[in-house]
Amino acid sequence: MDGSRPGAGAEGESASGAISGSARYIECDTLKRTEKFLSVSASGTLWVEGSEASLSQSLTLMDAILTFFEDQKVLYKSGPEKDLRMVHSIEMGWFILDKYYALLESTPAYAAAMLLDPSKRKHYLLQNWPEEWHQKTIDAANSIWQKEYVHLTHESIPAAAVADIDTSNPSSKKRIENELDRLKLRLRVQPTPQEDEDTFMAFIKDKTIDLDALKITPLQWWLAPEQRRRYPRLHRMAINILSIPPSSAEPEQQFSGARRTQSWDRLRLSPQNLQRLECMGNWFARKLISSEELLAMIVEAVEMDDEMDIDFDEEDWDMI
Repeated sequence: MDGSRPGAGAEGESASGAISGSARYIECDTLKRTEKFLSVSASGTLWVEGSEASLSQSLTLMDAILTFFEDQKVLYKSGPEKDLRMVHSIEMGWFILDKYYALLESTPAYAAAMLLDPSKRKHYLLQNWPEEWHQKTIDAANSIWQKEYVHLTHESIPAAAVADIDTSNPSSKKRIENELDRLKLRLRVQPTPQEDEDTFMAFIKDKTIDLDALKITPLQWWLAPEQRRRYPRLHRMAINILSIPPSSAEPEQQFSGARRTQSWDRLRLSPQNLQRLECMGNWFARKLISSEELLAMIVEAVEMDDEMDIDFDEEDWDMI
């Protein structure tokens, strides 16, 4: 005779089902929390892979992720949402993020890109970074300016860009200086030396500009003719740095595009002109040049190769 208590099997199955259901709920809840946590990284990846992305976004994204880590750690460390597994995961991510922050000192281009962003400048540091980071970050970025750009000659301003103002006054007559003129000269306020705007330090201390309202990127702002006239040397540094893509997605896309441009059956286009064509295509896609300018440059590049009439082999390409 079976000595088990009547209904014990049913109760056991019920308890097992309850435990299984609870486990499934915990797993589902963990997945939801993980998905929410990873969504920030996913959005950030798309943000820096955009066609108008620039290097100035990299530090902003890192700061945003760090802020998110801080908020989520407070949420899961105690209270009704307490989850030590999430806290451990956050700490591991924090460890990796700290490693990348430590690498910034050896790669000052990131700090320079942020400081050359007219919507950030030095004010972004003062608002969002610890005080002990401010000066060394500025010094690292300024070192690029001092080494590569401060000694450049000023570009000549096109004549059409200079206002044609006639300062002559034919009605004025030269007269003999009198005593009053000499007294006024003694009382005249001496001109205050104006700080050169075309310097890195002067730019980052200036007021910020709302680029979102203008619907332009930092690179587009620097490419405007008025910025070239105002910052004849600094605009070169800004364009060189802000044109660096923040991720490898676009360079890899350009490599693939070059393979489609250069057909397999004949490598007639020179490596140099292939590089030019890919750059021009990228500029046109970003609306940095007009279709007329693009066509003129393409025709010029192709005509140069037609005149050479040379087929390039693998050794020629390996030299590039």
